[in-house]
Amino acid sequence: MNTVQKSPVAPEDFAGVLSGTALMLVDAVAGAIAGGAALSGDLTRLFARWQDRLDQRRRLANLDDRLLSDIGVDRLRALNEAEKPFWRS
Repeated sequence: MNTVQKSPVAPEDFAGVLSGTALMLVDAVAGAIAGGAALSGDLTRLFARWQDRLDQRRRLANLDDRLLSDIGVDRLRALNEAEKPFWRS
C-alpha cells in the first residue's frame, strides 16, 4: 500500500521570509513531494524542465528585432513570454 507523506515544512511557514516568487517555488516543490514525486526521478525532470524554460526565456529576451521578426514574434510578445515565471508553461 502506497502512502503519501506530508511534507514536514509547509510553504506558509516561510511566508515572512521569502518573496512571492520563492514562496511559489517552495509550494511547487512541496506539492510535488506530497504528491509522491520521487526525488531521483520526477523532481529531477521537473527541475530540468524549469531550467530549460528559464534558459529559453532568457535567450528569447536577448534576441534582436531582426531575429524576432525571422521567427514571427514581435518584441512585446517576446518580453511577455520572457517575464513569465519559470514554473509556468
